[in-house]
This record gives sequence, structure tokens and C-alpha cells, in this order.
Amino acid sequence: ICGTFMGGLAAIAQAAGHRVTGCDANVYPPMSTQLRALGIGLTEGWDPGQMEGVAADADVFVVGNVVSRGNPLLEAILDAGRPYVSGPQWLSENLLRDKWVLAVAGTHGKTTTTAMATEVLAAGGMNPTGLVGGTVGGWESNLRFGGAAPALRACCSRRHLCPMFALIPCASATPATDAPGTSHAATSCIFKLAEWRRRGSRLTLLTSSMVSTYFFSGHHPSLFAH
Repeated sequence: ICGTFMGGLAAIAQAAGHRVTGCDANVYPPMSTQLRALGIGLTEGWDPGQMEGVAADADVFVVGNVVSRGNPLLEAILDAGRPYVSGPQWLSENLLRDKWVLAVAGTHGKTTTTAMATEVLAAGGMNPTGLVGGTVGGWESNLRFGGAAPALRACCSRRHLCPMFALIPCASATPATDAPGTSHAATSCIFKLAEWRRRGSRLTLLTSSMVSTYFFSGHHPSLFAH
């Protein structure tokens, strides 16, 4: 729960009226401070005893991507047949389904671009919810909780975002200069986001024409590169 995405998700759930508790291997600031200030109970470690304690009456367990098979608490959840979902799935089913979603992806600049987009929407009177991967000045956290038009840094499963508008601020695309696998990962991220857009939506790539050609030559003629 102390990662930026899961911590933001916990804050959204708490603001929506749910009673939230959570755990992590390491509980430390700034996320621990932000969550405790919201009244969200934190437990350090993966002790399965939480199933009979703080999480005894949990309606659902939201499992972060840091948790995999072999984790003692996850194994206890599975053994007990308790309901669980991923963070992106919970977000999609409880917040995004009837909202206009702007998703930001790419290799660099996601947090900055998402925060800027959120502030632009707020200045336009749209009262957006923004969730990013770092603390934003003026938000005092990584979350701006509003009532409409979520702007999300695409750090989670793209198929759960289904955005009406997707923005790629920067995408490294030169295999000779990037770290091994970086270009392939960036390409995969962008195409997955494009594949799971809502029909009639747009994807804008803010980068050079060379990079645009690298990513989109022969693919997705409906995408717009600027």
C-alpha cells in the first residue's frame, strides 16, 4: 500500500466512503505519512495473522503487483477463498467506468505531464481526479481527488484504463542508445494503450517525427502524431 499507485488508490477508496487498511513490506514516508493522515491503518509485513485481525471483515483484498505467489498473506487469502482484485481492476470497476479518462504513458515525463494536464483541467472548471507517481506541489501528495475526468499516469494495466484520450509525452525509440529492452518495452506499452482505447478516442504522441515513424509506421493509421 506504500507504493505511489496503491497508496493513491487507497486514498481514492477512503475518499469514496470505503474503510481502508493495508500492509507493505516497508512502511515509511512520504506515503505512510499521507495515508495515516487520512485515517488509513497500516501494517508492516505480510503476516497471515492479519486475516484474523485487522483484515478479518474485509470485503475485498486489492493486491498490488509487488505481491506474487509465495507471499504468505496472498497464500492465506487464496487458501481461504477470500475475494481479491488487482489495483487497476478495482480502479476500473469503482471509478473509471462512467468517467472521461485521460491516460499518460511513455518512457519519460509521465508524472509531470499528468500533473500539468490535471491542473489544466482544474483551471477549466472540470474538477478532475489526478493520480501520479510522485508528490505534487499544491496537492501535498500524489493524488488530487476531484469529481470528474480522471487524469492518470499509466502505471497500471492499460486494458483497465480504456481512455478517451491518451497522451505520450516522450518515448525513447533508439535501440542503439537505450538500455536493453527499453525500446521494446516502450513500444509494447504504447500499443497496448492504443489497443485498449475506447472507440472514437485519440492517442497523441508528443515527440519527433523520427520516433513517430519508428513506432507507428504501418500500424494504427487512426493515431495522431505531433
